[in-house]
Amino acid sequence: MTDLVALVEASRRFRATHGVNVFDNYAYREYLVVNALDAAGFGPVRKLPGRSGFDAASAALGNVEIKTTNAPKLTPGVLNRGFQFDKQNDPDRRATTGSMDALALALFVDDRLRAVSLVHEPEGMAAFRDLLRERQDAFEKKMEACRAANKRLPRDSIAISMRDLFDRGVAMTILKMSNKALEIKRV
Repeated sequence: MTDLVALVEASRRFRATHGVNVFDNYAYREYLVVNALDAAGFGPVRKLPGRSGFDAASAALGNVEIKTTNAPKLTPGVLNRGFQFDKQNDPDRRATTGSMDALALALFVDDRLRAVSLVHEPEGMAAFRDLLRERQDAFEKKMEACRAANKRLPRDSIAISMRDLFDRGVAMTILKMSNKALEIKRV
């Protein structure tokens, strides 16, 4: 219980200094990703405030959307974990979902940041947007079929995994974290 009290106190101090509750909407994950992007030379990267809109920005990357997922352990299957793009039942949201300049997909294992797949070059973003449009089109067809059958609409999100990006050959920069170093690799 002492650890929990210390954690809550540290969170309170962070909120007093930075104006952010790190537990709200997994904000701590986004801050750790921003720190990793900064350390990898894409900075200075700043975390943008709020729960909607872009998550971060820098001169090198422009506006960045950060998506995170957490796995209990590191296995090859973690590459198949979907990163959620929500509110896809809203036509305006579908239209703006791919409008970021860069996309950071961050993999946490046991709540530790282990890897970030950063899509930021024009050809990579174009390939990501093509994949996104395909998923959105499939989602729209599913919504239309549900409406036609008078069935409950599906969850309002679509998922894209790191494996989806690798399989498409999307150009990206991989930031791999270990206890000792940050490794940067372009694929």
